[in-house]
Amino acid sequence: MAATFLGVCVKTLRRWDVKGKIACYRTVGGHRRFPLNELLRILEEGSHRTGEEREVTPQACAIYGRVSSYKQAKRGDLDRQVEKVSAHAIKQEHVIYKIYKDVGSGLD
Repeated sequence: MAATFLGVCVKTLRRWDVKGKIACYRTVGGHRRFPLNELLRILEEGSHRTGEEREVTPQACAIYGRVSSYKQAKRGDLDRQVEKVSAHAIKQEHVIYKIYKDVGSGLD
């Protein structure tokens, strides 16, 4: 999760830990955990993009809409839901690569 948040690979985070570039703590099992304030610090400094100017790139996202019944889907609730979420994603400058629509029912 931390690597995804920063847009780097897990190995990069491990190297940064060894070099002391980012603070983390270890769980009993030896896993690294990075505090949110450390991740935000790295983002603010732009130091996760060493030697190059920070470039803003759009984030890719998928949209998932779900209603509980076919009646709701027939009324257009599902389409309106997906429309609103898509509009928000576009406003946040995300690139929508896939839209998933699901109609559930009370039956398992």
